[in-house]
Amino acid sequence: MRKTNRFVALLMALILVFSSAMSTAVFAEVNEDVVGTSFEATVGKLKAVGIMQGYPDGTFKPEGEITRAEFAKIAVTALGLADAAEISRGTTRFPDVYLNHWATGFINVAVNRGLIVGYPDGTFRPEGKLTNAEAVTILVRLVGLGPVVDKQGTWPANYIGAASNEGILKGVNVASSTNALRGLTAEMLMNTLTVQKWGATGYDNDGSVSYGKLWDGETPASKLTLLNDNLGINEIEGRLMAIDDEEVTIGNTDYDYVGAAADEAWLFLNMVDAWQNEDDEIIYVVATSKQFFDAIEVDADAEELTLVEADKDYDIASNVVVYIDGEREARADLEDNDYDYAKVVLNDDGDVVAISAYLWDDTLIVEETSGFDVIGFGGDELDVEDFAIVKAGKTISLDDLDEGDILYFNESAEYAVVYNRSVTGEIGRIFTTRIVVNGEDYEFSANFRYLDKDGDLVALDSDGAEQFKDADEDVTIFLNHAGDPVFITGDLGIAPTSSLYAYVTDVYTYAAARTGESMRGIDVVNQNGAKVSYDLKAADLDDGDNDLYAGDAADFDAQVKADLIIKLEIKEDATLKSVEVVDFGTTVTAGGATDPVKVSARFVGAYRLLSSAIIFDISEGTDADDIEVLVLKDADFDELLDADYYVNDKDEIVAIIVSDSDRESDVTEFTAIATKNAFELVGEDTWRLELIVDGKAKANYFTKADANIANASAVTAGQYLLVDINDSTNEITKVTVLLGTRVANGVVETRTTATSVIKLEANPVEFKLETGNVVDKTDSYKLKAIRDIAVGDTVDIIRVEDGSRFADYVVRTAKVGVTPVSSATYGLTNVANTITVEIVDEPAGTYVVRIGELAKTVVDTDQVIVGTDAPFDSIAPGTIVTANLYNLNDMTTVLATVTFVVTN
Repeated sequence: MRKTNRFVALLMALILVFSSAMSTAVFAEVNEDVVGTSFEATVGKLKAVGIMQGYPDGTFKPEGEITRAEFAKIAVTALGLADAAEISRGTTRFPDVYLNHWATGFINVAVNRGLIVGYPDGTFRPEGKLTNAEAVTILVRLVGLGPVVDKQGTWPANYIGAASNEGILKGVNVASSTNALRGLTAEMLMNTLTVQKWGATGYDNDGSVSYGKLWDGETPASKLTLLNDNLGINEIEGRLMAIDDEEVTIGNTDYDYVGAAADEAWLFLNMVDAWQNEDDEIIYVVATSKQFFDAIEVDADAEELTLVEADKDYDIASNVVVYIDGEREARADLEDNDYDYAKVVLNDDGDVVAISAYLWDDTLIVEETSGFDVIGFGGDELDVEDFAIVKAGKTISLDDLDEGDILYFNESAEYAVVYNRSVTGEIGRIFTTRIVVNGEDYEFSANFRYLDKDGDLVALDSDGAEQFKDADEDVTIFLNHAGDPVFITGDLGIAPTSSLYAYVTDVYTYAAARTGESMRGIDVVNQNGAKVSYDLKAADLDDGDNDLYAGDAADFDAQVKADLIIKLEIKEDATLKSVEVVDFGTTVTAGGATDPVKVSARFVGAYRLLSSAIIFDISEGTDADDIEVLVLKDADFDELLDADYYVNDKDEIVAIIVSDSDRESDVTEFTAIATKNAFELVGEDTWRLELIVDGKAKANYFTKADANIANASAVTAGQYLLVDINDSTNEITKVTVLLGTRVANGVVETRTTATSVIKLEANPVEFKLETGNVVDKTDSYKLKAIRDIAVGDTVDIIRVEDGSRFADYVVRTAKVGVTPVSSATYGLTNVANTITVEIVDEPAGTYVVRIGELAKTVVDTDQVIVGTDAPFDSIAPGTIVTANLYNLNDMTTVLATVTFVVTN
């Protein structure tokens, strides 16, 4: 009785109060105007089961009011009777509900079920606004309490009291006589779905019906609710361990799911509440645990961690789940380590139960995006095609990146985070090792950078800080999660570049009209498309104290010529400060003098192709009026057929003279690895190659008759190839087997995960993996990460071009310490360049000895002489080689292996 009286008092005060909870949904599209609000999870769940869908324009309108007809539909759908409503469409008992009204079926079912009634004048008023008292009444009747409550007290106090006792009023603050709002009504409805249903449980001696709470009749502890009994939804709780395109793993169980793509960044490692439909499909998931995103420091025993920015300490649970750079690790791996960024999940006791931590390779200040590339200020580029990009714990798209965003990334883990924490103020004192802004010290470091006057991203030092201070304006310093400065910007820091690339149209010598001085004239078209002439005094060129030109007048005359690219530095008064001849003004091609270069290529020869490279298109002529200037990423053609490439001191192509291009080509060249032997499709005159292309496994089909793919039928598992693939049809149009110096082979001496660099024994080159493509031949060509490669493993390095230190793939061909398969049956030895093959109890088949991509077939115990037998005679003395033995029918399994140095 006290509870009833208490809620009658609340009714008299016209206030219904309850608490709220915050969560974030990821399955099923959530209406755009509730994302990030307290209604998000509730609206998402109701939409997932089809009870409240929102409006055609994608909104939910949580502050909007609800009509009586709309709520009739909501109530009937919550009972699982939407199909019955469709059958019941037609005439109603209410004269103001017209025959063709959209809600006739729902009104009929709602009235027949006793959920809603009309007014004393016989009308229903379908477009009338629902009051909160009416909404509560209908919700109480939905759970079967109507017959009980109707005998208790007066309306609406009796219904409000019952709703409170059952938990329906949990999370709302409204006046009972005012009109119901959609968002708050959704909260009440969500509570109603999980309230235990009431119903007839028997008859009393006087013939009256007894009512009570309903159970499923099979498991006494299992209550019946609208959610599980009427809608067939099963609630699952647990820790979310994985998400892919078709499954979600909660705890140790995999479930199929349907609905919108899951936000793995937000849900991963969280405790979740999942809804499963009658088809055993997950239709909605919401995170229920508390999580933080911060830099972390872990103590020596991995018993406690500190959130660096939040400056809070938390105990680490003994059963903590640990991921480092995207890979599952042991708790001990955390000991005494610091991480640049981590997702930290707490349990109900406030202890850390899950950690996903990352170390950043580098930072990029976003200037723009192009395709899958993020282009940073200073010319840095990052291919994020397969990256998860996260901001405030949520996954964002490439289109969500804004100019000036600070992007922290780990290439091997394919993970990046946007974090724009900053401080703004005047620079105070400047020291040799730090600056002071707003009274705080910020240390100089290689990672604390700014844009200099040339537009290059360089480390801040005291000289750079003085330039900002001289501007007498505020600066903004961006900080990482650990509070360390990574970027400073201000008037000087973002000033337009004063350096320009220019195409020289003419160079000439003349005498000044008034003084007779020897002069040099330069006519150029600069990277802005402007035609400009500059006059230089020969005496200035010979002046060793000025920086106008690195050499003297004779050097200038010999090197600065028409039809070349030069770099100009312009003073504030638009006069010329310096002239620099850009290196490597020669044609560089990907595989021969006639090979075209794709605009989308990442490398030309051994050099990185920047999408920000300036193109001077002279295909229409070399007169200034004929030259078109554009940026590579904006090019309206696909291939460069004849071009000269200009390279900076970082081996990056920064400018291009294009003499000919192909604006109609739709073929892209890829480096690929064959995972099976080629085979012909019967009766279709078509061969199929199963390849790893661009780091993804796929099967490609093409026509055998094409002369460009004559090599296709001979492709065997394990070969490295160049393939041209039609962008539209996905058919291969050309196959080339990679040989020579494109492939480096050896034993791993060192490997650095953070920078994706591998060093091989007896090889001076440090190979840089640009793509993240790591393939394991010893494990059925599975795709791996750079961290999976161990020191002592034998690998093939597939370079982007002959002689380049940049690599497309790292391929493991043998694991360190692993005994070759069937070593007791197969033997491979080398003495003085003579490889001896031993096959004991020889199984049927032909065998192959392979060194890199060179192979020789053997039928029985045989000898293969390196240096004299083709095709091995091309291997130079002093080369470290690994010979592997295969069965021709299974080119994925290494039967035996031997590594040696080729001698004279």
